[in-house]
Amino acid sequence: AVRATTDDGMAKARAAVRSLLASAPSDRPFFWFVNLMECHSPYLPPRPWNDLGVVGRWRAGADAARWQTHDARARVCTGELDVPATALERMHHLYNRSVSSMDRWVGDLVDDLDRSGRLADTVIVVTSDHGENFGEGHLVGHLLSVDDRLIRVPFVVAGPDKADLGDGPFSLVRLPALVASLLGIDDHPWSDVGHGPAVAQTDGLATWDDEARERLVAAWNLPSPVVDRLASPIACVTDGSFKLVRESGRQRLYDMSADPLEARDVAASHPDNVKRLQTVLDAAEPLSPSTGRARGADAHADSTTRALEERMRLLGYL
Repeated sequence: AVRATTDDGMAKARAAVRSLLASAPSDRPFFWFVNLMECHSPYLPPRPWNDLGVVGRWRAGADAARWQTHDARARVCTGELDVPATALERMHHLYNRSVSSMDRWVGDLVDDLDRSGRLADTVIVVTSDHGENFGEGHLVGHLLSVDDRLIRVPFVVAGPDKADLGDGPFSLVRLPALVASLLGIDDHPWSDVGHGPAVAQTDGLATWDDEARERLVAAWNLPSPVVDRLASPIACVTDGSFKLVRESGRQRLYDMSADPLEARDVAASHPDNVKRLQTVLDAAEPLSPSTGRARGADAHADSTTRALEERMRLLGYL
């Protein structure tokens, strides 16, 4: 943290992409997926993006050790701990600096594509899997919430043809179909995926079996109320104007235009919107809190598929 000379793989990813670009035949299409981790905790980008002095960098390292462990974040989000305002400010500043480092990375990639003569007919998509909280609503990281600070992410599409994103919120579930459309591919399985209001869910520990959960509780020394919160999925559906959130059997409705921080439940005054969005959320069949699997999921899926789904859920991608 003090030396600020190590990144989270950005330099290696840059070298790998440049190698691919140099070896890619100019007369054949290519597809690359690059996952950059610079914005993820512990928010310790290398210099020059880390512009704090030596003392500030030491304090940032101490912040990471104290407040950015899984158990500390869980305790903060359930109200057991409070992160000092100075630490939140430092983390938020370095998070923004990490965003700037990735912005430069993408810009350099675009320049490389341009110099190679490939940019004009290449589709570039830049997006993210989630956002972060820095004390808003007493939340940190991306635990125990489906607020818009976490699920409303950057999404930029550039290429030779204009992308048709449709009306209302664009769910990343629709991204494969969009890419296929931009490439003129008609034979694909995503034609009817994700249209209409967008649904999202955080699973917490709902996908963990009892033995794994007990090991986690012992390792983190978490009290029962915290474990109960972590074990309950939180689901939501939004049409861009209103957002319905379902947690532990209770529902809340937010007017996103009047209340973007989602501080006031307006369900009582908008029963029609509750009913409309509730129908969408029910039809989406999100994860069951009792079984840790999607309702209607194939109970006979092979062990490899189940193991892969489990790993993807633990990473937050299902």
